[in-house]
Amino acid sequence: MKKKDIYAIIADYLAKTIHPNDEETLQSWIKESEENERVFELLKNHWHTSNYRKLTILKSDELKQDIWARVNRQQSFNLQIEKRKRFHVILKYAAAVLILAVSISFIYLYFEKGASEQEATRLISKSNNAGRKSTIHLKDGSIVNLNSESQIAYHEVFSDTARIIWLTGEAFFNVAHDPAKPFYVISHNLNVKALGTSFNVSGYSDSEIVKVSLSTGKVSVRIHEPSDSKAVQHKIELLPGQEISYQKKNELSSVAIYDVTEVEGWKEGILHFKQASLRDIVKKLERWYGVKIELDSQPAGEISYSGTFKRQNLRNVLKSIGFVINFDFEINNKNVVLKFKNDAYK
Repeated sequence: MKKKDIYAIIADYLAKTIHPNDEETLQSWIKESEENERVFELLKNHWHTSNYRKLTILKSDELKQDIWARVNRQQSFNLQIEKRKRFHVILKYAAAVLILAVSISFIYLYFEKGASEQEATRLISKSNNAGRKSTIHLKDGSIVNLNSESQIAYHEVFSDTARIIWLTGEAFFNVAHDPAKPFYVISHNLNVKALGTSFNVSGYSDSEIVKVSLSTGKVSVRIHEPSDSKAVQHKIELLPGQEISYQKKNELSSVAIYDVTEVEGWKEGILHFKQASLRDIVKKLERWYGVKIELDSQPAGEISYSGTFKRQNLRNVLKSIGFVINFDFEINNKNVVLKFKNDAYK
């Protein structure tokens, strides 16, 4: 079984829509290891708290940190290295399910009729590992371009009142027009509403910023107060070419014009850097090519790199970047080592 499948099954179990065959699969997965059982129990406990329907999506990061802390406290220090690695992978996907669970409680509060109708339908989850992108065709005619290390979840059958997508990571949405069924994308604290339009949403779990960039049509973007799940903190409408960003636990930025290549280029295989730090370069290359990058030495100074590559392999990209910021490299399957030279970076 692929890892992404078991978490869709867990979501079905928590929503009480699980198929008997899937329940057997879930029980087998739980019995495979203590780590699986521990993660499942913690997710179930959070889901069944008496006030879970009062939770807003703003609580997702707080709960994620809590679940990590609780699991880590229970984990013995004498676990073997290989088991630790496997456990962290499990936690990564468990956190995504937790965000989905909290998001669903958020939707109950704002779209009660649509959510109640959708409870009886199966949740579908689509995800990409690092180095992979995909195109997903929804039944309503909408198309989703899903970036690397990204996941969406949605009900197999949309309700009569709303089309709701939960996103972790980055995706470009080309929405089929249907005034009777607004299209909602939920990513962390942000709720993006559209009718027939196209837009990009970037909200990776390891980033402090969520961005919404509108290509065509019109969308409204809003976040909500953590103290009052029914109070709209901000609601901003975007026009084509405009972008809004949100720093988690902060406020929406002012509306700005965005660079199409920088925001949407990934769909066409364009890898774009704009005044990127070394950390940003490493993170983007790992996500884009599905590799792990280590530094054999450190650069002599701060790095700010800009460059654009279209459908280039990793070796060619590293050659070009290395020439500018002064490093050599070694590639061994999925492992890459960067070796900065002794002379100072300029």
